[in-house]
Amino acid sequence: MAEHRLRKSMLARKGLSAAIALAACLSFATATPANAQACRDQTVIMLGASWCGFCRQARKFFDAHDVRFTEIDVEKTDHVDIQRLYRQNGVPVIFIGTEQVKGFDEPQLRELLCIED
Repeated sequence: MAEHRLRKSMLARKGLSAAIALAACLSFATATPANAQACRDQTVIMLGASWCGFCRQARKFFDAHDVRFTEIDVEKTDHVDIQRLYRQNGVPVIFIGTEQVKGFDEPQLRELLCIED
């Protein structure tokens, strides 16, 4: 919980938007779902960009499997601070509960969201 507050205060000091602060807070969810529906109902946040092909693939994947997600376009926010915060240089970066997925990794997304073939 202290790390959660620390990250939240770091975001506030850096002047990032409320959406980024919310996304960072939600990425610290602690519960691991017990069933498939709970898996799909986890908080899903994607840092992406409109020009990114892998982001488009992730969007299509989420839509095809009825996964609700929040997308933060790094081109419309202070992406340098986002990159520093999450130690990432590329997109997409997808947060599912407490897990972080770098790039569009369909097998990993399926596992974290309990989606079978």
